[in-house]
Amino acid sequence: MRKNHKATARFDRFNMAVWTIWLIPCFCGMLTGIPTIDLSANAAFGAALIGAGAIGLILYLRGDARGQRIDTIDTFVPFFVAAQST
Repeated sequence: MRKNHKATARFDRFNMAVWTIWLIPCFCGMLTGIPTIDLSANAAFGAALIGAGAIGLILYLRGDARGQRIDTIDTFVPFFVAAQST
């Protein structure tokens, strides 16, 4: 079976977007749960949007600076798969 690089790149972009969006409710819960900060729900949501957007942008630009934009990454081998093959 041949690997479809275009489909893999599309999935990688989708995966990055899903994880970035998933960070928003995680940050909201964290920010509203810290009593020292004492943020309202709206302020926590705004801070979470900014934080998740910044993380997503940094990850995207970091891949671009390496010459590997998210849409051109060929393969990803997790460390446990690489360790098993040796």
